[in-house]
Amino acid sequence: MSMTRQDKITALSNIPILVDLSTDELAALLEITTNASFAKGDHLFNEGTYGEEVYLIIAGAIRVTTSEPARKTKILNMLNAGDVLGEMAMIDAEYRSATATAHEDTETMVLTCADFLEFIKSHPTTQLKIMITLCRRLRHANDEIRNFTFYDLAGRLTKVILSLLEKFPGDGDVPFINLQLTHQDLANMLGTARESVTKLISTFKRSGAIDYRDHMIYITDQAELESWIR
Repeated sequence: MSMTRQDKITALSNIPILVDLSTDELAALLEITTNASFAKGDHLFNEGTYGEEVYLIIAGAIRVTTSEPARKTKILNMLNAGDVLGEMAMIDAEYRSATATAHEDTETMVLTCADFLEFIKSHPTTQLKIMITLCRRLRHANDEIRNFTFYDLAGRLTKVILSLLEKFPGDGDVPFINLQLTHQDLANMLGTARESVTKLISTFKRSGAIDYRDHMIYITDQAELESWIR
C-alpha cells in the first residue's frame, strides 16, 4: 500500500494512543518510523525472541498466540488497525511473551523500542494512554479467566463471538464479524478441540442465532445468541 507523507501522518493520528499529539508532533514521530507490510501468515515476531520493535497497526489484523511444543496453540488476542503491538518489551526489556502473526494482509509502522521510549518520555499523555492499553489487556486476561471458570463452552464461545463483533464490526443489514475465522481459530481462542467448536457452530446455526459462511460469522438473532450465556 503506497502512502504519502500526509497519509502516514493521518494514519498515526487515528491510533488511539497518539490522538492527543499535534501535527508537528506526529510529523516528528513519523521521522523515526519505517513502514512494514506483512502478508497473511507472516510472523512479525516469535515467542521467546528479544523484542526491539514496537508496531503501530495501520490496516489488517494480527493474531497474538502462545504455544507449547506438541501442544495446542492458544490465541491470546486479535488486533486490528489502531492497536499497538510490542509495547510490553519496550517497557520491561524482556523477551517476547507471545508470537504475532498476520491474520490477513497487514500494514504497520515500526519504531525501535529505544526511539519510541525516548519519544514518549516527553509526551505524558501518550504515556498515560499506553498504561490504559496495558490495563485493558490485563482486564481482557481477567475476563478470560472468569469466563473459563464460570461458563460452559457454549457460553464462552458466545462471549468470544460478541467480543469479536464489537472489535471487528461489519457494515451490513445483518451484523457480522468482519474477519475470516476458521473453526480452528475459534477453538484456539477457547483452548478446546476444533470438533467441539464445529458442533456448537452447527447448534447455534440451527437455533437461528448465527449464520456461518465463507469463514464469516453473521449474527442473525443476538438475543438468541446471548441466551447461550448461562
